[in-house]
Amino acid sequence: MSPDISIRPAGPEAADSVAALHAASWRTTYRGILSDAYLDGAVEAERAAFWRARLAGTAAPMVLIAREGDRPLGFIAFEAEKDAEFGGLIDNFHVAAEAKGRGVGRALFDAVCGKSAAMSPGRGLYLWVIDANREARAVYARLGGREADSRTKSGGDGTPITVIRVVWPAPDVSA
Repeated sequence: MSPDISIRPAGPEAADSVAALHAASWRTTYRGILSDAYLDGAVEAERAAFWRARLAGTAAPMVLIAREGDRPLGFIAFEAEKDAEFGGLIDNFHVAAEAKGRGVGRALFDAVCGKSAAMSPGRGLYLWVIDANREARAVYARLGGREADSRTKSGGDGTPITVIRVVWPAPDVSA
C-alpha cells in the first residue's frame, strides 16, 4: 500500500463519503444480483440516509476509512463482540474499483484485526457475503477467512439472496 494512503476513524462528517463508496460498490458488484432499477435509482439516497443516521448515532459501529489525500478509497465497519460464538462483526467492507489490487482492503482488514484484538483479545471476527459475490469470497479466503454457514435474507431491493458467513476464529494481522 502506498505511504500516501491513510486509514482513520470515520465520524459523522464522513457519512457522505462512506455512502458514496458504498453505493458505487453495490452498483458494480451487485449488478445482476439486485435489480437494476434499485441500483440505478434509490441505492445512493438510501445509503446516504443509512450512513448519516448510523454515524451520528450513539451506538455507531467503528468505521475506518482509507484515503489517498482527500479521496476516499475504501471503508470497513466493525462491531466488537456482536456474536457469542463468532465474535466481532465486519458489517461492511468496500474498496473502490480503482483502488482494488493496491493493498487497501488488506490494510483495512489488518486495522480492524488490530482494533478487535485490543478490544476483545482472543476473539474472532466474521462477516456475511452474498453467495454470488465470488470476487469478495476469494478476497476473504486470501485474508484467511473460512466459510461457515449460510442463510437467505432480503437484499436492499427486497430480492431474496443467499449470504454466507465467513469467519476468522483468530485473525492474523500481517501488516
